[in-house]
Amino acid sequence: MLENTDKTAILIFANSSKKEILRKSFLKDEKLVDYLNSKTVKIAKKACSNVIVYDENLQVGANFSEKFANAITDVFSKGFNHIVTIGNDSPELKATDITNAIINLQKGKNVIGPSKDGGVYLIGLHKKQFNREEFTSLSWQTNFLGNDLEDLLKSKGAKIEKLQRLKDIDCYDDLIYFSTCFSVSKNLKSFITIIIGILKESIRSRFIFTYKYHYSAQFYNKGSPLSPS
Repeated sequence: MLENTDKTAILIFANSSKKEILRKSFLKDEKLVDYLNSKTVKIAKKACSNVIVYDENLQVGANFSEKFANAITDVFSKGFNHIVTIGNDSPELKATDITNAIINLQKGKNVIGPSKDGGVYLIGLHKKQFNREEFTSLSWQTNFLGNDLEDLLKSKGAKIEKLQRLKDIDCYDDLIYFSTCFSVSKNLKSFITIIIGILKESIRSRFIFTYKYHYSAQFYNKGSPLSPS
C-alpha cells in the first residue's frame, strides 16, 4: 500500500448483486456479482485504506450520470483531494492499476483507464478539476465516453495518464471471453462457467418449448372449414 494517501479515496460505484442481476439479466446468479464486488473491494484496499462503496442504497439521482456525479461530489466533500473511481465489472483490474493511478494523481495528472468498448473502467480525478454539471453531461454508458472524458479534461488543461485497455463484462459474449481468459482467476472462471451452463440450458429449454408449441399448432390446425359452394 502506498504512503501519503490520506487525501485520496477509492470510490467503488457498483450495485449490490440483487440490483445488478436485474440490470444485467444475463448474469443470472447473484454469486458471480457477489464475487466481483468482494474482489473489487479487496484489490482497492491493497492500494489505499480509504475505500468507499456506493451501492444503490447510497446513490442519489434520476439517472446513472446524476448518481455517479453526486457520489463523487459527496466523496470530495469529505475532505479528499483525489478520487479514483472504479466499478465491479472489470475482472482484469488489479491493485497495481489503482496504485498506478494514485501515483499519477500525486504527480498532478488525471487518469483514465479505457475499456475496450470505448468506455472507462477507472477514472482518477483532482478535486479542482471536477465540475458536477460538466461531468453529468458526458455521454455515460456509451462507446463515446472515453473520448468525451479525455476531451473534457484536456479542455481544462489537465495532464492525462492513460492506463492499459481492459475488457468489461457487459454481455453474454464477454462471459464466454473471460471463461477462457488467462488473466482472471480460477474462481472467477468457475463462477462464469456455471453461469454459461445455466444460460445455455435456459436457451435450450426455450427452444424446445417454442418448437413443441409451433409443431403442435401446425399439427392441430387443419385449416378453416370450406365455405359452402
